[in-house]
Amino acid sequence: MSLRYFSFFFLFSLRLFCQVSQIKTNDILGFTQHLLIQSSPDMAITFALSSLEERKDLSYSQKDSLYFFMAMAYDQQKKDSISEIYFLKVSDSSSLYMRSNFLVAQKCIKRNDFKKANGILSNLPLTDNENTNEFKYFLEQGTALIIGKPTPLGNEDRKLKLTKPNLQKEMAQLEFLSREKSKLKKKSPWIAGALSAIVPGLGKVYAGSNAQGLATFIRVTLLAGLATENYLRHGIKNPQFWFFGGLASAYYVGGIYGSVYLPKLNYQEKIDAIHQDAKVGLLSAY
Repeated sequence: MSLRYFSFFFLFSLRLFCQVSQIKTNDILGFTQHLLIQSSPDMAITFALSSLEERKDLSYSQKDSLYFFMAMAYDQQKKDSISEIYFLKVSDSSSLYMRSNFLVAQKCIKRNDFKKANGILSNLPLTDNENTNEFKYFLEQGTALIIGKPTPLGNEDRKLKLTKPNLQKEMAQLEFLSREKSKLKKKSPWIAGALSAIVPGLGKVYAGSNAQGLATFIRVTLLAGLATENYLRHGIKNPQFWFFGGLASAYYVGGIYGSVYLPKLNYQEKIDAIHQDAKVGLLSAY
């Protein structure tokens, strides 16, 4: 920040603080919003704070609006943590309450804090606006799917019928992802390790990594074959026998070790892919 800009901002803030008591109550919200539209978040925050401190005649509704505008100003500054605090200060009696909570939930979804997002959405009340209720339902079910919380997805008796075409499309995708997630089964690392001990690479095939299993089998078989050939031709003291035999043993043991951890890694990779698709769908609905 240049010295010139800092000086201007300081003088503006001082003047604003001194004159805020002379501004009409109805003009306070309009001027704060004007500062936001003009991309002056610093000034909007200073003016809003001054108004909240100096004006005792502000109604609860006006205070809620100022909290909302301050949250938007901090959002412009990319200060998400402070922005969330002021969004959540908006009371449940305000017309901005649902919107504020939806915006906080969106921020949580973006940073993968799905548990907090689901908690916020679950605590929101139903309203007289069906579009708002459907949006809440969609976001709540999507975040519940990601955190592993029971959802009515796929249950015709429990799930809400959505009317908005874009939400219908995204909900259908969530239902598909829910079915795919339920089909995933954790495979036993012990079985994978035992299979690779019997046949090199077989445990990796069992874990779902056919290419890795085939590569391990070819590598160990080829090296073991070279070691055997050198042993039969030149005897046990042959250096090439020990070299190829050592490599074959290392790949064989490594294959068993890798097979033990591969089921968990493959399972988590598929789960992460499903969660990422669900996240994209949730954010596209905003």
